[in-house]
Parts: sequence; structure tokens; C-alpha cells
Amino acid sequence: MVGKDFNQIIQIVNGNFSPVEAREMLNELITSRINFHNIQMLKRWEANHRYDPSEDDKKINAMRKGKAEAIELIEKAKREGFNIEIIGDIKVKLSK
Repeated sequence: MVGKDFNQIIQIVNGNFSPVEAREMLNELITSRINFHNIQMLKRWEANHRYDPSEDDKKINAMRKGKAEAIELIEKAKREGFNIEIIGDIKVKLSK
């Protein structure tokens, strides 16, 4: 039996990358997450044609905005000769 406070940290990425590598990595991660939400929205709509996607649309738009901001930062790093450190952990916690 697992206790109610069980959680785990999974390290997804932790390193120093060139701007080109960082852009590719972040693009893949964020695009994958957007695609996941789009598929979930489609499944919800297929189950219920009255489904209101407005909350999911907000999440997707926020991810797109974050992606654009990340690309802008990466382009600045590229112009100014910087590398980019990316640290990405996911906390997994059991809940009911």
C-alpha cells in the first residue's frame, strides 16, 4: 500500500545546451504537450459534442505563448553568444 503523501521527482532534462540544441529540445517538449492537450480535447468532444473547450484552449494558448517567449530568449542567447541551461523536473504525486 502506498501512503497518501507518496511522490516522486523525475528528472527530464538537466544540462547546458547550445541555442540550437535548446530550441530543438524546448520545441519538442512544448509541441508534444500541446499535441497531448489537442488529442484530449478531441476525445472529450467525441464523447460529448456539447463539450466546451475554452479552458483547454486557454492552456494551449498559454503554452504557445511560453514557447514563443522561450524562442525569443534562445534567439537572444544565440545573438549574444550564450549557451542555455535547462533544468526540467517533473513531480509525480498520488492523489484521489
